Amino acid sequence: MKKIVIVILCTLLITLPINTKAATLDDFIVEANGTADVTINLFDYWLQEGVDIVDPESRENYGINQNHLLLFHALTSESVNGANRVITDFGRWNAWEQNEQWSPVTGIVSKTLNENGYPVLNIAAEDIAATDWLNTRQNESLEYLFNPEIEVPYRTVYKNVGGLFQRSASRGDFYSSYENFAEYDRKTNRFVLYNKPGVIGVRATGQFFPLNQGEDVFTIENNELVTKDVASTDGVLNHYLGMTIETEFTQPMNGKAINDDTQAEQDMIYTFTGDDDIWIYIDGVLVADLGGIHNALTSEINFATGKVTIRPSDSSAATEENTTEYYLGDVYAGATPEYTEEYMVTNFIKGTDETGTTKYTFSDNSKHTLKIFYLERGNTDSNLEASFWPSINGDINNEIETPPEQIVEEENPETNDLFIVAICGIAISILGVVAIARFYKYKIKNT
Repeated sequence: MKKIVIVILCTLLITLPINTKAATLDDFIVEANGTADVTINLFDYWLQEGVDIVDPESRENYGINQNHLLLFHALTSESVNGANRVITDFGRWNAWEQNEQWSPVTGIVSKTLNENGYPVLNIAAEDIAATDWLNTRQNESLEYLFNPEIEVPYRTVYKNVGGLFQRSASRGDFYSSYENFAEYDRKTNRFVLYNKPGVIGVRATGQFFPLNQGEDVFTIENNELVTKDVASTDGVLNHYLGMTIETEFTQPMNGKAINDDTQAEQDMIYTFTGDDDIWIYIDGVLVADLGGIHNALTSEINFATGKVTIRPSDSSAATEENTTEYYLGDVYAGATPEYTEEYMVTNFIKGTDETGTTKYTFSDNSKHTLKIFYLERGNTDSNLEASFWPSINGDINNEIETPPEQIVEEENPETNDLFIVAICGIAISILGVVAIARFYKYKIKNT
């Protein structure tokens, strides 16, 4: 009989009318609880004021493109600037190629950063000379795009932006535009993450356009967040952007760490996915070259094996031809003379893998700098996904914990029943006080 009374009371409590407040975009924000000590700079570039989905005539002479080899453009018409295709007009490093859409354009930047810590263009002189509109321009540092400390026209800088990464035991510090639309909030200088993806891309919903607001890509229907029908080529979007991510990390013992959830040892792996240029440098050396205007590509660095893999992010598009694998040590050994002697001895362990292939992994407890340079300059999709397991930096757990003995408590049905009655009683009492207050307020108002 007592349990029946409990059920009736709780049912009454649940079915009583409750005034609900209409949802706002703030109700769909998720916490950025990443633990990374990381510096993120965000950049806004433009060719002309207003809508950027249509190129101005002579686009190579507008805005951020002026006097530079690296171009931002929408590729909306092959007839602009003549009858030649854009690949002939402006070089392969500025074009999206149908036949090479799942492959990066490697060699756009040099293998090492300059003295200030920025990439330098490394395009062959004969390739520049072969273009119709850029043949008088020269290779240069990309500080005009990525250095936040210098004044550059047609560029706005947002320094030390926070709030991009979330945290999980299985993915470490991570962000995915396929899961969370990111909006840059100028008031707080932080990214705002929504619990749904925004912007419909050519190949996937969930694009990275942080210079737009949530209201540009979402609406609220029946108190639910709904993604608007906004395509990645829509004029409402602010294309042409860049970002740098910089941090330090330590190589764990054997390149492995313990997953706190499974208590199993896992390889430390960093992955980064995006379209248009992505250049990843460790200790000033280019370890992943995903340059060019291309479909979304993924780079994966396994610090237990030292292997770097570059492949299409869409696994169904991956082939032997468009998937590249190599070892970190090979990159450094062939970079520049200063990395061939002391650096290699101090920072690398050389061995062989299961196939007998020579491999290199970082030495245990060695410390390294990571710099990632990202551009969206093709004016269509702008995918971005990153995960750093177990962490971008900080303490690495290499010890498996001994699980504590489970304490089995004997269930006490009488205690459970009393607890339920107490909770329901408190809730109903509060509701009764509210009802009485509203009744007297109504009486006074209508007396």
